Amino acid sequence: MDKAHWMALNHMRDGMFIAPELTQELIRGIRKKGKVSVAHSFEMLPTLHAKGFKDVTLIVEERPKKYIINLCDKYGYKVKTFEEIENMKFNVVLTNPPYQSGNVGEER
Repeated sequence: MDKAHWMALNHMRDGMFIAPELTQELIRGIRKKGKVSVAHSFEMLPTLHAKGFKDVTLIVEERPKKYIINLCDKYGYKVKTFEEIENMKFNVVLTNPPYQSGNVGEER
């Protein structure tokens, strides 16, 4: 795990974290030349960069913290609020997938 992933671990939001392996699974088959937006999950950025994605925009709720801006700058990515992307178009939108443990509602 590189320094950026450790930084992401240190700044997790409410226990949420997208592991690099899950990011790789989510981007499998996606064209690297398209416009990609990532909703909230800044920890996906190092993996996207390592896989050759160039046009990535991180979407955040409110003005981003300095470490988020620095992370985006490091990879040449943009960071925008939801208000700022109102008229933007993307080829792919990556979000934090829902998580389940086992079969929901099934007793063991």
